[in-house]
Amino acid sequence: MKKLLLLSVVMLCASMLSAQRMIDVDGKVVPAEKHVAALFAKGKTPPFSFKLDGVSSSEFIRSWRRELRQKDSESVNVLKYEVVYTAPDGSFSVVCDVLSYVDFNAIEWTLHLKNNSSTKNSPQITELLAADYELCNKKGSQYTLYTLKGSHAQSSDFQLRKIVIESDSIYHHEPYLGRPSSKTAFPFYNISNETSGVMFSIGWTGSWFADFQQSAVGNLSVESGMPEVDLYLLPEEQIRTPKISLLWWQGSNRMDGNNLFRRFVLAHHSPRDSKGEMIQPPLCSGFDYDDPDPCNEYSCFTELLARAVVERQAQFKIIPEVFWLDAAWYEGAGTFNGGRSWYRSVGTWEADKARFPNGLRAIADDVHKHGADFMVWFEPERVYKDSKIYNEHPEWLLRDGDSPHYLLNLGDKRACAWLINYMCNFFEQNGIDHYRQDFNIGPSPFWAAADEPKRKGMTQIRYVEGLYAYLDALRERFPDMLIDNCASGGRRFDLEMIDRSMPLWRTDCHYGEPNCQQCHMYGLSQFLPLSGTGTFHADVYCTRSSLSSAYAWFGEVFGRTSNLTVIQNAMAEYRKLRHYFLGDFYPLTGDEDLTEEDTWIAYQCNMSESGSGIVAAFRRPKNTEPSLIVKLCGLDPAATYELRNLDLNQTLEATGASLMSGYEIYLANPRSAAIIEYNKKSE
Repeated sequence: MKKLLLLSVVMLCASMLSAQRMIDVDGKVVPAEKHVAALFAKGKTPPFSFKLDGVSSSEFIRSWRRELRQKDSESVNVLKYEVVYTAPDGSFSVVCDVLSYVDFNAIEWTLHLKNNSSTKNSPQITELLAADYELCNKKGSQYTLYTLKGSHAQSSDFQLRKIVIESDSIYHHEPYLGRPSSKTAFPFYNISNETSGVMFSIGWTGSWFADFQQSAVGNLSVESGMPEVDLYLLPEEQIRTPKISLLWWQGSNRMDGNNLFRRFVLAHHSPRDSKGEMIQPPLCSGFDYDDPDPCNEYSCFTELLARAVVERQAQFKIIPEVFWLDAAWYEGAGTFNGGRSWYRSVGTWEADKARFPNGLRAIADDVHKHGADFMVWFEPERVYKDSKIYNEHPEWLLRDGDSPHYLLNLGDKRACAWLINYMCNFFEQNGIDHYRQDFNIGPSPFWAAADEPKRKGMTQIRYVEGLYAYLDALRERFPDMLIDNCASGGRRFDLEMIDRSMPLWRTDCHYGEPNCQQCHMYGLSQFLPLSGTGTFHADVYCTRSSLSSAYAWFGEVFGRTSNLTVIQNAMAEYRKLRHYFLGDFYPLTGDEDLTEEDTWIAYQCNMSESGSGIVAAFRRPKNTEPSLIVKLCGLDPAATYELRNLDLNQTLEATGASLMSGYEIYLANPRSAAIIEYNKKSE
């Protein structure tokens, strides 16, 4: 690590910029645009690095021509810059797109490396680090790294990882097989230093890594990028790198940083509609999910049954905002008549004519008649052997040995253009309002197998660029469309994807299992405010375990096992409480493992501006303690609050100070849930 980025308020003068300084985590916060001047100062080493033919950029980039241009911005809160570093002979350049968020004291940058020669290949590019900098630790206190486990269909998905950084140890994080939040890593971090810190995030929907190391003097080096890049650029060719985001915070609780980041995500990294407003997380319902044996998922589902479900829900006034049709509606997935199951039929994106003689339009029309929107599941990137795309366009497919699974190569501009055109036409013809995109395969082996000699990493780069081009084209064509980001449940979270999509199904862990859902809500909400899951069981413990910013019901609406009154109440409760999940979030039962069935788990959602919020508490099935004491957060100590347990016809009053010292929640029976709503009383 070559660079020293000191984070100190005294660096605001130009004479101190030559020391390559930023704000240190011990110092006061300064305006975000000052970070740009400090990080990308003329004649100084910027916060990224790479090698050209084995020579580190730290040895030559200070002598390159540097140009900094401010660009037009659509928002007064976002300053846009372009910083260009060009080799003396003009043959190679690095264009750094920089965003400065003045309302959140945050900056982001994305690199574009370009071979400017029209006749020659570039030098070999290796050790490409989108982030390469140090945080200064002037007080000498210890750094603690907070992040989450990735998703792997386990109850421990999104469990908090608290890492106390020890001197001279390298902490390496990298997700599993190319999905950015899969199993082994999560691309969002809080780097905390007692009373302040930096939220560090990565935007790259593929393989990434982050290395953290504390030096002997206490500074923390951060390196991040795409692993194992070793490539040259063809004449006039360019590539981009992962996006890097830094947000500085101060406070006595590490959740001060996390909650500031949640607000930042809502303001600047959430899908927007045609009016520029954030698309609201929806109340969803499936179509009586999961057929009986010998069927699976929706493999025996028909148009008539779908329309009957809509009418049934209308009869009992449980029409959602979005009806959600999941996998197996397409040709080849009808297992009752010899199909291959939903998983082995992807790549033929045509409605099964035997089950849906009118395509999906008839279902959409019924859904729209009752005032709801229609969302449909696709998995366009994965192509199974002998499907339509496999047979008609084998030249567009990436392979991994003898696997029957293939990837539609979105890095191939012909394939990407075809997919955009096909999907847009399909949406319009079938009346589809929202798009559910799944991705049930680890892509990195496919990318690696397709790389040409001395072009290692190029297939992945082009693929990820193509993925963004595809999603952006859909958003441009259908600006009010919500894109649901599902990748085996929650394995594709990163800064670029949350910009474009929203996860309505955050993990595949034991579909509808309430204890899992409590854990996932508890962990993921510490970083990301928008997510959802679904309940399959009509009892209060399950429906409350599924509460989050988005909500879905997948249970039966026919038969004796149904309890439509519970669902009516659950939907009404979600509608009443949904806005709280966009407020600040506080875990109330500690940072330890909460996956066991003998524990309590509780969290708080707090609207600091209005002084209102909720506490949700769950007594697990094997817990023997009928009460739990929690300490609420983010309240006004001098104010008086009125609290109401939603299950009891009574209220109580307490000061903010007493609630933050300890508040007792009582649940007489195991496997039960309480929600307490509170409001600050006016003076």
